Parts: sequence; C-alpha cells; structure tokens
Amino acid sequence: MPFLGRFFMLENHNLLKSRKRRHGFLRIVSFVLVCSLLAEHISFANPELKVESGRGKVEGKETTLPLGVRLPESIGIVEDNWKAGGLEGWKATVFLIQDPHTNFSGQLNLSKVLDILLQRNPAHYVFLEGGRGNESFSFLRKYAPIEIRQQIAKQFL
Repeated sequence: MPFLGRFFMLENHNLLKSRKRRHGFLRIVSFVLVCSLLAEHISFANPELKVESGRGKVEGKETTLPLGVRLPESIGIVEDNWKAGGLEGWKATVFLIQDPHTNFSGQLNLSKVLDILLQRNPAHYVFLEGGRGNESFSFLRKYAPIEIRQQIAKQFL
C-alpha cells in the first residue's frame, strides 16, 4: 500500500478504475456546458425585438412612447407600455424606467429620458427606486449657473 499524503489507498481501488471511465463523460458534459454559456452570451449581445401592442417591432432608430414622444434608441428602448383606464376624464400614464444603478452612462441616459418625457408631459411626481421623501435640489439653483451644477452633479453619478 503506497502512502499518498495522509491517506492510505490500495493500488487497485475501485474509485481509481471508475474515475477513468467517467473521464469521457466529464469531457462531454464540460463541452455542452461551455457551448450553452457561449450561446447565452451571443444571444444577449443581439438586441431583443419585441412587438409593442400590435404597433410593430422595435427596429428603427427611434421608438414611440404612448404620448407620441419619440425616444432615440441610443438612450433607451421601449419594451412595453400600458395606459390606465380609471375614471372618466382622468388619464394616468405610468412610465417604468429600468436603469443600471452603478453605470455612469446608464444614469446619463436615464436623465435624458426623463428630460424628453418631462418636456412633452410635465409630471407632478417622479418616483425613484430607493428614493425617500422630497429629494429635489431645486433650492440650489440660485447659487450657481447650470453649467457648474451639471459639472458637480456628474461627480455624484
């Protein structure tokens, strides 16, 4: 019996024999796993095309939001939309904007989308994930021009 580390093993132990038989099976399973992970990465690299409420596919340079707002594809893609029915004469539209929280360019694109939406349809409320209370910094407008405020704000993104 040879001494291997701290363990004693027999030279013709059954585990050693079955390990050689499983070697081919392990290669096949590994190959299938690598191929499936590669296919997943390739499929996520291709932009998804969806039908938007029967209006066609998202394949142009711009997509249209429910209020007729055109959104450039470089800053976002409309995946779906829904208009609330509600009471007569009362129309509410809710926009759910998904963004990458720690991505600088994602945050800039989010601000561009909000600018486009608020120019066309001024909103009374904007709710943010993780926001709490009134977090408006509009009181700082009197202290600096817009260029300086934007420069400082970019440091906090």
